[in-house]
Amino acid sequence: MFTIANISKEYPGVKALENVGFSINKGEVHALVGENGAGKSTLMKVIMGIVKPDNGQLLIHDKVIDINSPKDALKLGISMIFQEINLIPTISISENIFVGNLPGGKIKFSIDWKKLYLDTEAILEKINLKLNPNDNVSKLSSGQKQLIQLAKAVVTHPKMIIMDEPTASLSTEETEVLFLLIKELNKKGVAVIYISHRLEEIFEIAHRVTVLRDGKFIATKNVSEVSKDELIALMVGRYVDILYTPKTHKLGSTVLKVRNLTQKGLFQDVSFDLKQGEILGFYGLIGAGRTELAHGLFGVYSHVEGECLIDDKVVKVHSPKDAIDNGIMYLPEERKEQSIIPLMNIMENLTISNLKEYCRFGFPDINKEIKISNIYKEKLNIKTPSLKQKIMNLSGGNQQKVTLSRLMVGNPKILILDEPTRGIDIGSKAEIHKIIEDLAKNGMAVIVISSDLPEVMAISDNIMTMSHGMITGNFKNTKSLTQEDLLRSACVEESGICT
Repeated sequence: MFTIANISKEYPGVKALENVGFSINKGEVHALVGENGAGKSTLMKVIMGIVKPDNGQLLIHDKVIDINSPKDALKLGISMIFQEINLIPTISISENIFVGNLPGGKIKFSIDWKKLYLDTEAILEKINLKLNPNDNVSKLSSGQKQLIQLAKAVVTHPKMIIMDEPTASLSTEETEVLFLLIKELNKKGVAVIYISHRLEEIFEIAHRVTVLRDGKFIATKNVSEVSKDELIALMVGRYVDILYTPKTHKLGSTVLKVRNLTQKGLFQDVSFDLKQGEILGFYGLIGAGRTELAHGLFGVYSHVEGECLIDDKVVKVHSPKDAIDNGIMYLPEERKEQSIIPLMNIMENLTISNLKEYCRFGFPDINKEIKISNIYKEKLNIKTPSLKQKIMNLSGGNQQKVTLSRLMVGNPKILILDEPTRGIDIGSKAEIHKIIEDLAKNGMAVIVISSDLPEVMAISDNIMTMSHGMITGNFKNTKSLTQEDLLRSACVEESGICT
């Protein structure tokens, strides 16, 4: 049994953790839930020895232990799969999995490359990844990288694994592989601390669930004895009656016409129309080409074939600047890598795309920046003590609101949102859905790319499915649509239907 006893951690002006305590049993999946900022990440960093607590103890079988570094944690049999990819992009899959534990060759200080290859091949087969162990990690998709992180944690033969949002980048099939592996680990007595904002996963995989709120322990419940609504109420301190905002917007004239858009090897012959005030959802499994299509529309690729018309006028988009000049703004999938500038403050992140609007005689007009930042701070309910706080210190939901504010400041005609609620807590998710609905209500045309089936079905007026870079379905009546309909359409292979 692993016990967390009265752990507290305070930062200047913020109590990240206050007397938090609960236990994890051998062979148990113990879910840890709470809104962004609840203290989950800080607590996991304490367990891994990354953060030193102000008070409290960690115990294994009632014996107090000291963990001062991740190395200490590994020695005690504790591994962690981080939400953010933690791999070395310049080396191979096999080297990443066995880094720090490479098999030695016959000659001193040499590596047995054949054994390394075969061992990696066996692990990849176990997690259903058809990859060459010698492939470079930089070539992999986000989902594949996440599964490699899982393999890396498992090869150390841990007694407990912490999984932080492990399915955020995984397809439905990859998630099933992960769940099967977790069940195998449980049978071997391995404990799992499972952190996720996807509550349906908690009810599928976990035995018990602990709720944190505002750095405090709220409750530990048997999953079989708590409902989804009760769990949400414990997390947010109230019942969230409506997660998906009812649609009240009306569709106007066609703003964007896309005809036979093609980028060889990524997507081909993509055609669709987007109307003023419309929320058009794109759904597909990982590798379907949705993000690549968004990049094509936003000018990331300079030589895309096909035609785009905005307000019936042909436009050439060869760069992101061209896209912005034509009223197209894009929110990337990878928030921390591509959306935010971590060391800059909230105000700087919010205004950086429109600096010309906030300059006077070639210099930043701080008063104008403060004014517009305060407007969007209130408008989007960005929770922060100061606009001068570094954005890296905000919760994921508030970071996403800042990046949305940056796009809205530019007053675009067309907004492309790629996985806008990935890794965001239930309360922030509801707020962002309302923001999207309000944008559509005010006449903005919105494309939402999402791997969350309930989300894309609830917020979209129309939904298109993709597979292998091609449009495989166009659903205009979302009221009668089922999840099975979308999955079936998104699973079309070149030779038929996925099984």
